Amino acid sequence: MAISITSQSKTLKYFENLPNPYKRMKEMQRIWRETHREEKRESDKEYHRQRRALGLENKTEEYRIWRAKNPLAYKAQMILNYKIKSGEIKRGCCSVCGVEKAQGHHPDYTKPLEVRWLCPIHHAILHAKLRRLKN
Repeated sequence: MAISITSQSKTLKYFENLPNPYKRMKEMQRIWRETHREEKRESDKEYHRQRRALGLENKTEEYRIWRAKNPLAYKAQMILNYKIKSGEIKRGCCSVCGVEKAQGHHPDYTKPLEVRWLCPIHHAILHAKLRRLKN
């Protein structure tokens, strides 16, 4: 379903007036899902078809495989999670935009308590950049 130029400009103005980038992104995603529901459904079916063909039907199994391949990263995550739950470390705000729902990014897994706090959006952007540099 295409959106007209007029409604696009109104939508963009609406997004610019939202208080922070995280809420803005969530709202944009919600509108995209509503306007592309059928495409998304077909895309999801194809995605799950491919995962079944690879033998990765459930996330638990996929995560177990990841843990076996990345023991240092897994250990760093577990140490950080323990320190957060025990109250020794307080979860920070995103260092880019200031959103409170931040995730810890480990630049070096040998130093599990040295993390950069990023919101899910900026964390994904950082990992995308790192993947591009790696390739």
